Amino acid sequence: MSALVRRFVLRRQFLRRAGALGALVAVDGAFPLVARSQSPKSDRARIIGVLGYTRSLWIENGPDRIFKTELERLGWKEGKDVAFEYRFVQNDYERASKLAQELINSGAELILVSGGVNAVAAAKSRTSTIPIVILAARNPVKFGLVSSMSHPGGNVTGLAWASIDWGKYLELAREFLDDGAPIGVIANPQNLVYTDYIAQNEAAARRLGIKLQSYPAVTMDDIGRAFAAMRTSGITLVVVGPDLRYTANMRDICAEALKDRLAIIGANKVAADAGAVVSLMPDFDYMVRRASWYVDQILRGAKPADLPVEQPDKFLLVLNLKTAKAISVEIPQSVLLRADEVIE
Repeated sequence: MSALVRRFVLRRQFLRRAGALGALVAVDGAFPLVARSQSPKSDRARIIGVLGYTRSLWIENGPDRIFKTELERLGWKEGKDVAFEYRFVQNDYERASKLAQELINSGAELILVSGGVNAVAAAKSRTSTIPIVILAARNPVKFGLVSSMSHPGGNVTGLAWASIDWGKYLELAREFLDDGAPIGVIANPQNLVYTDYIAQNEAAARRLGIKLQSYPAVTMDDIGRAFAAMRTSGITLVVVGPDLRYTANMRDICAEALKDRLAIIGANKVAADAGAVVSLMPDFDYMVRRASWYVDQILRGAKPADLPVEQPDKFLLVLNLKTAKAISVEIPQSVLLRADEVIE
């Protein structure tokens, strides 16, 4: 990368981070003070239940630390004001309902769900009274989690996964390929959003005039077979759908793709860090900090039904030049200049 391009990318990173910080301060200053004066904190530690997908994604990858740091900034210190109970789906959504009940039985008076649509639906099926804060579930209205974005109307609120036309991923993929080259997509049929995701991809492919081949895949064996079939079909680039099972196994997925010299476009920063050539995703760290605001409001007496669901619209484009070089993929200059972060 030339020195000029690197300076351009670094400047974009600085400006975006400064903008995100400014937005966070503005939002925090605009809303929380009213609720803080409404309800004093309890003399005992309030129990917050966390229903996540895997321990590694929530704790080891950093969201737990970001969440607690922001919560403490809002006045809730772990061990004194709040205590945490954790349950993790660990690649098995069928356990989510049982785990949600365990959190309820533990005395949790609020449940933060970072395990996607399936996990939120499982928690909602177990309680209609304990507040549930969503962190990054797609289409909460469509999948019956809330009545509307502006008026959730029940015990669930929080942050929806930022809305994006799935065609944006295909448009991004097209910039890497010669006209007419096919693009592969893998998606998890066990995810509630699967049918919607595939339908949107196919519609986008027709609109863009792209040849698209979709492969349902749950296990790593499924993914290995899908990648082998892609290479046989002449596919060199694959879009990995936004599924937490994939995110939890992203290093293995990227390693498998590397064997077949497939370039991956991922839907989160974990993918780029693990070896995807490019990732386009919402600013998840910002969403975690905003989730702490919802928790703060509810612990101080606000009702979930009265807190509109937010859908952040800030996206980050991350490139992994190390992987691109390993599989001889040239990053188009048009993509490089738009990057928010570059991994070398």
